[in-house]
Amino acid sequence: RVSRGAVSAANWSSDTTSIATTDSFARW
Repeated sequence: RVSRGAVSAANWSSDTTSIATTDSFARW
């Protein structure tokens, strides 16, 4: 996601976590 400042960092972190979680489930 493209946002600003701390909001951007928080969104990036949570999006990355969800992508990683989804990806690891998809690999099973």
